[in-house]
Amino acid sequence: MLKLAVPFIVALSAFASGPVAAQAAFPAKPVRLVVSAAPGGAGDTLARLLANEIETALGAPVYVENKPGAGSTLGYRYLANAEPDGYTMGLIAVSNIAIAGSSQQFSDLPDLREDLVAVGGVAITPHILVVKSDSGIDTFEDLAKTLREKGDALSFGSQGQNSSAHLEGELLNAGLGAKAVHVPYNGSAPALVGLLGGQTQYMFDSVAPVISQVQSGGLKVLASAGTKRLERFPDVPTLAELGYPDIQSDNPLGVFMPKGAPAEAVAKLSEALRVAMQSAAAQDAINKVGLISHYLPAEALQQTVIDEYALWAPVVADVEGTEKK
Repeated sequence: MLKLAVPFIVALSAFASGPVAAQAAFPAKPVRLVVSAAPGGAGDTLARLLANEIETALGAPVYVENKPGAGSTLGYRYLANAEPDGYTMGLIAVSNIAIAGSSQQFSDLPDLREDLVAVGGVAITPHILVVKSDSGIDTFEDLAKTLREKGDALSFGSQGQNSSAHLEGELLNAGLGAKAVHVPYNGSAPALVGLLGGQTQYMFDSVAPVISQVQSGGLKVLASAGTKRLERFPDVPTLAELGYPDIQSDNPLGVFMPKGAPAEAVAKLSEALRVAMQSAAAQDAINKVGLISHYLPAEALQQTVIDEYALWAPVVADVEGTEKK
């Protein structure tokens, strides 16, 4: 009996451990990267670049899934509600979500501070303050003087109501004691047309949409809303340098996963992203689409999320006349 029992026990043990042994370590299948942008834009270009570089570092396929719409909240909701199995991550514009999440319009939006897991930061998109070159406004001090003297006779454009550019304009109003009128447009392109056509007098925007007009002499850069001067415009001061420290946001972009994703998956994807961001090709490609390569480990990205909510919540509350979250 004993001779029969030993092989029987071994066989039974092998059978019992078979499914466990068959479970492959992460990753065992392709990983998807969700992006709240339509194919062809800067966000999509960045996502595909990251997917390629992360795939190389991870040793497993990574593909992009586009989920544009609803001011980037459609893709964000999709990511937050995805199965937390470790095979879905997403590229998120942190400031956009912090602003939307602070608005009564999106009161049911998942909270980026609590409902997702940070993987790592990849880029920043600080806004610059621009005017028409023939406006007679040559410096920020000129604009500030005009705003104080003419009050609501001036207007500024933005990419839409409660966009970061809109709120930066409201912060500038508050800092100067001015009452310039906000004119919301449906995106950067029509807002730029409005500025060049004289319907508005100034606007905040990221570098990519306005750089060609700056280079051709149509627009002049007065200041940066970022935390430090931009390498592309080293002589342009930040608003903080000019005495307006409340207007500081780098508009960070980061990679996140649904809450509850396995720790192994989060750790491996965080490391793959870190390696990917060290690639010279990745950094060059990020800069070419008008962004600034800026890697942050998961912990630093999580703190950035907290800081962005703290920055924008009171501004949104003031604009909407509500209590801040």
